Order: sequence, then C-alpha cells, then structure tokens
Amino acid sequence: MIQEIWNKLSTINVNEHTEKKGQFTYLGWNFAISTIMEHYPDVNYDFLHYTDSNGMVKDYIVAPDGSCSVECQVTISGITKKMWLAVTDFNNRPIKVRVLASSINSKISNNLITVDLLWPDFIQIILELFQEDIELHEQNFQA
Repeated sequence: MIQEIWNKLSTINVNEHTEKKGQFTYLGWNFAISTIMEHYPDVNYDFLHYTDSNGMVKDYIVAPDGSCSVECQVTISGITKKMWLAVTDFNNRPIKVRVLASSINSKISNNLITVDLLWPDFIQIILELFQEDIELHEQNFQA
C-alpha cells in the first residue's frame, strides 16, 4: 500500500505552487495537505505536543543546543509516517530573537548593547518578566 501511495503522490507536479524563501524552494503546507486530501480523503495529520520539565505543553521540542523542531504525523489509509522539521529562518539557521540587553537586565544602561537569544531562551525570559501578568490573567480566566 505504501508503494501505491508513493506512486500516486510522487507523480503530481507541484512546481507552479512552490515559493522561494531565501535560498530554498518550499511547497506550502496548505497546498500539500489539500492535494493529498484530493487523492486520500481519509488522511489524518497531527502536530505532536510535548510536556517540558515545568509541565508546560508545547508544540515544539527544544534540543540541548537550544534549537527547536516540530513533528508532524500523517496517516493515509492506515499507514502513519512521522517527520520532524527544524524551526529555522529563511537561511536555514535556528531562529534567534535580538533584544536590547537593558530590557532583560535593568543594570545595563547602554541601549546599544543587544543580545541574540534562541527562541526557547526568549520565551523563558518573557515568562519570567511577565510572570505576575500571566498569573493575574490565569486567575481572571479561571474565575
């Protein structure tokens, strides 16, 4: 069955639906999944979720080096394939967030100093900086 699926999908010419981002050519997810659904309406897909050490559920996983990836599972006619994709910029590098150093450390007064953070570090800093606001929002939301 898997060979039959491959034979059908691999013959579809998608070249006119690709787009260039940086040095890479991509086929958008919306077009890809809708094309699969035309041929296999029973297709199911799921972006996997992970619970981190703080108990937060995330749709990405963080590697020890701070880079991130997402995983998707696609099932067609009972056959499931899983694939991970690195979260990168258009030059295929891990996404970094540049912030003013003074915004994360009030002891730094020089507004010319910036810090490049990997995405998970940036999220952690945001959580720490806005912890009171987050807790207040959660209390109001639960009430």
